[in-house]
Amino acid sequence: MSTDKEIQVVGDALKIHGRRHADRVAIIYQNESYTYGQILDRANRLSNALLEIGVKKGNKVSILVHNIPEYTICYFAVANIGAVNVPVNVHFKSREIQYGIEQSDSIAMILTEQFLEEFEPIRPRIEQLKGSILIQRIQDDRRISYSDLQKKEPDTHRKAKSFSKEDYLLYDRIIENYPAEDPEVHVTPDDEHVFWYTSGTTGFPKAAILNHAASLFATKNFLDSWGQTRHDSVLMVTPVFHNAYQAFGYGPHYLGGTLVLMESFSIRKVLDEIQRCRPSIFFGVPAIFTLLLDFPELEKYDISSIRKMIFGAAPMSLETIKKMQSTFNCELYHVYGQSEYCPGISTLRNEDILRKPASIGSTLNNEIAIMDENNSLLPSHSPGEICCRGKGMMKGYYKKPEETANTIRDGWLHTNDMGYMDEEGFLYFLGRKDDMINRGGENIHPRDIEEVLYMSEKVRDAAVIGVPDSVMGEAIKAFVVLKEGSHSSPDEIQNFCRENMADYKIPRYVEICPELPLNPSGKIVKTVLKEKEISRYKELGPKAYEKRG
Repeated sequence: MSTDKEIQVVGDALKIHGRRHADRVAIIYQNESYTYGQILDRANRLSNALLEIGVKKGNKVSILVHNIPEYTICYFAVANIGAVNVPVNVHFKSREIQYGIEQSDSIAMILTEQFLEEFEPIRPRIEQLKGSILIQRIQDDRRISYSDLQKKEPDTHRKAKSFSKEDYLLYDRIIENYPAEDPEVHVTPDDEHVFWYTSGTTGFPKAAILNHAASLFATKNFLDSWGQTRHDSVLMVTPVFHNAYQAFGYGPHYLGGTLVLMESFSIRKVLDEIQRCRPSIFFGVPAIFTLLLDFPELEKYDISSIRKMIFGAAPMSLETIKKMQSTFNCELYHVYGQSEYCPGISTLRNEDILRKPASIGSTLNNEIAIMDENNSLLPSHSPGEICCRGKGMMKGYYKKPEETANTIRDGWLHTNDMGYMDEEGFLYFLGRKDDMINRGGENIHPRDIEEVLYMSEKVRDAAVIGVPDSVMGEAIKAFVVLKEGSHSSPDEIQNFCRENMADYKIPRYVEICPELPLNPSGKIVKTVLKEKEISRYKELGPKAYEKRG
């Protein structure tokens, strides 16, 4: 087993395990398995291809792929040459993808073929790109060809604009033809490693810059907090573009363990994989575990291999915690973190989870404080902003000095989350300072949706809020005032959103109303809307409310 001193930068983990334990299984994906030797071989080949394209140390590489083994290969290939990983949300539409590439100054793009229909229209407009690498994967039991993408395809593959193979370097050819030797680029702990995108106050995301040292420090402390070892295998169903990948995707490879990767999510598929692959650790957002507990055929599956379940990104009720413990007979951990301190700030350990179920845990070898609006430290049980500092903190937001200065003050990271600490040093989350919507662990800023609604020629005013949801925690509701003489419907507005934004941002409910509540200065008062919806939810009950919205 490697020592912490041996792993100084992210790529060291793969080099150590790939050479010492080349035949050990690193990734299980569907009916495929990849050893550390195979991952190292392919990562080196891809690194050399990126160098030939013109990617140099410090350059940024955008990666747009689903949960497939190639993401890990890309992750290491980019890190090994000192370039910066820029994971792209797979739900993004063309305009959002273009913003991410241009804002990050990415000079290369790696994507799988199902994203060509969104990427191809914008590719010629992004002048900074020196090259694009295309990964072809089996979809629906067949390999999609370029000719397939030229045709009208139902549902998952719409008509793509015409393009040429010569516009892309094919991943398969890289693996076949490029050298497998180590690219031998000198990478240091202070070098930038990854941009984790987080929602911004303008509605567009901000890129939190993490260097190798910060990523490794935070990852190691997370893994230590729940006692993960190289003998563990981790089932990952959350998206690889989320910062949770740093702990649950990279984490197993830091230790020399195994990652069980799922591309698509359903409760039955999760249970099938647990029974087939026998993972010992399972991470998910509370909504996943709620669906798992409610699955009527749960007792038919052998899930005894799971020894630790870890949840985060949203709170979980004490009733659900107790039900999980009695049903799965395993240890439970609650993790709290954000892109700016990736992957984690605190962990509520198994031995404390029933004693302090409302807490989000205690420190992970960092400092946590509660501060008031004047940046003064508050005593225990006093509510304020959760702040932290330590070696796992971001360097700042890329190309956003004002936002960086507002977030990192006097060496403290201000999380924009409200909370308090008890006399034992356990942290409690009270809510967000702004009106961020937390849908099943996915942070969504209403302004992002409102800006799209205002793009419609029929919409005069719009306000988006989070409303209660029994499964996801919060759902999205949009209140819309139409322009005089315009006519529309909730379905039409939802379809307009579907064309211009990622699917997870589309409002579940749309209410067309004659006016919105305004304060004396003319600003929309969202608290009035939110209080009204919470009252309706309590009055109608979850089932009736979620049916009517």
